[in-house]
Amino acid sequence: MSLKAMLWVFDDLADLSQAETLVMLALADFADEDGTCWPSQATLARRARVGVRTLRTHVKRLEELGLLGRARRGGGGRGRQSDVYVLRVGARLPAQGGAEAGAGPGGVKSQVTGQPAISCRATGNLLPVATYIQTPK
Repeated sequence: MSLKAMLWVFDDLADLSQAETLVMLALADFADEDGTCWPSQATLARRARVGVRTLRTHVKRLEELGLLGRARRGGGGRGRQSDVYVLRVGARLPAQGGAEAGAGPGGVKSQVTGQPAISCRATGNLLPVATYIQTPK
């Protein structure tokens, strides 16, 4: 459990809906001190008191707001594994009007390529979104 992430949700994300707040708190409960976790959708849905389909809707919105990143994990021939979630602890809700068009989660674009990017928590480098986060088709 990341106390830092939980306090961030309570203190800085007061404008989220109740269901989005519960999703973020459920993720924070599983997160390590870097904000990384990989609970199943069923487990998250149960903790957040929502259905799995509703959970997916909330996770997608939280990604769009730049509050979390998500990467799919392959099962290595054993089927699908849970996604890896990264809470962007310290991120703020975007101002009314949203992020720059075509930007990655949190409204970030690479200054080199101009492509949507996310910031790597470990190195601070910008990483291309397409490489790390698969979007539904």
